[in-house]
Amino acid sequence: MNRRGWLLAVVLGALLVGPVLAGPTDPCLQETLDLYLVKQSCGIGVFTVKDFSYLNEGVTIPASMITVQPFAGPEGPSLRFSSTAFSVVAGQQAVLTLVYNIDPPPIIIRGFEEEMFAETPVPPGLVRIDTALCVGGYFPGFCGGGDYDYGPLELLFLQLAHYGPNDPDNELRASVSFLPVNILGVSHQITLDATAGGSASFSALGNQAFIVPEPGTWLLLGCGLLSLTFLRRRRAG
Repeated sequence: MNRRGWLLAVVLGALLVGPVLAGPTDPCLQETLDLYLVKQSCGIGVFTVKDFSYLNEGVTIPASMITVQPFAGPEGPSLRFSSTAFSVVAGQQAVLTLVYNIDPPPIIIRGFEEEMFAETPVPPGLVRIDTALCVGGYFPGFCGGGDYDYGPLELLFLQLAHYGPNDPDNELRASVSFLPVNILGVSHQITLDATAGGSASFSALGNQAFIVPEPGTWLLLGCGLLSLTFLRRRRAG
């Protein structure tokens, strides 16, 4: 291969591998939910997290009192929402709806897990989190109706509910797997209900999206690395 051919191979390799290695320039940081609501998007590794929205009904729990903590793990991005204000007492109810979207090309998502930490309802109080996943589409977008261009959509549901004393391990967990997609919409409806008496509170909700690299991603990465290897050998020779 002549010099022009080697140069072309290196350039193509860099163009193909670049999207895998480069993430969004504005990283997601630990800050309050009200600041996330004004962000158009932020990044956890190569993942873009965007379109945050928040609705509060009943007892007011302002977004400024909810802390968002991002994590970038080997299995995928995760977010933890925590607050000392996640609490109601006898005669009160709070219903919170929290929505965001994960847009991770070129890596794809294959599953989702969530946990509820330190739930402490006193009977007959209730803590419940109903999560709807728009697999292959956005909330509030394609799963909410209208046309879409991202292939088949699947609406999946998870529920964590707790009445009465703490579980021995002091946490609840639910997970679901699905066919790989490159878009995932997440909608949480958090209910704290003590209208019949007692009280209800919890400390944090944690989410984890599981990923698996596309075969094409590995192929592109391999091509780019091979190009760089051949160029090094040529220079050494």
